[in-house]
Amino acid sequence: MGGWADAASVTLAAHAFPGGYANLLGPDAADQIPHVHGDNLPRLRRIKAAVDPDGVFAATPLPMT
Repeated sequence: MGGWADAASVTLAAHAFPGGYANLLGPDAADQIPHVHGDNLPRLRRIKAAVDPDGVFAATPLPMT
C-alpha cells in the first residue's frame, strides 16, 4: 500500500468494525466471523438454523459451527 493508504487505514481503524464489514466478507473469511458479529453470533446462528436450515441464503458468510 502507498503511504497515504497506510495512514488512512491507521486513522480509520478505531472507527472500523473489528474483523471487517459483514457484507463484504468472502465465503472463505470464516476466521473473521466471530469478530464481525461479536456477542450476536450465537443468536444469529440460532436464527439462521431456524429460518434457513438448508443454507439457501449464503450471501453473507455465517458458518453454523
